[in-house]
Amino acid sequence: MKKISNAVFTDLIDQIWLNFLQQATPEDIYQSVISSNWDGNQYLLNWILNHAEVDQAVILAIYWMSGIRYLKQYKNREEVLEKASWSIESYDYLQQLEQKYLNGFWKNQNFAYDPSHDHDEYNWVTEYAEIEIQQEIPEKMLQVLEGKHLTRSSKFEDGLPEPFLSQVWALFDEYEIEDELG
Repeated sequence: MKKISNAVFTDLIDQIWLNFLQQATPEDIYQSVISSNWDGNQYLLNWILNHAEVDQAVILAIYWMSGIRYLKQYKNREEVLEKASWSIESYDYLQQLEQKYLNGFWKNQNFAYDPSHDHDEYNWVTEYAEIEIQQEIPEKMLQVLEGKHLTRSSKFEDGLPEPFLSQVWALFDEYEIEDELG
């Protein structure tokens, strides 16, 4: 096994994501989001944040599946830093996503999405309902989108379809990430 740094390994995985996203259909991007491993798909999320052609249903799926009610328990960014600093990247990302959505950055709306009854029939609106929120969720983020109803595809795992998923797994077989501490 070849040893490489975490940064180089991440770059290799990001290149696979880029290759996928460059040929992905709008439906593929939706499937990618709803099948993602939320701990390891930062490239996907950042790519979506900067591409205006992404369907609004994808944006709402990210928003709700990211546990927005949990983050809305904090009054502002400073309180997140003080009480839940491990959540600051998610907080910053979702704040930016919310603002761009409210400002109409994403104009395409072809797919259905209902945060209270999603593709898996899950109610995200009641997720973390026991938490008292300090920041209101804008009404527009709660609106049901009409359009083509998509269900979860078995062709996607951890956000990727074949052959892209196999390419990621092959990297794990080929490389060992060097311990950067020692």
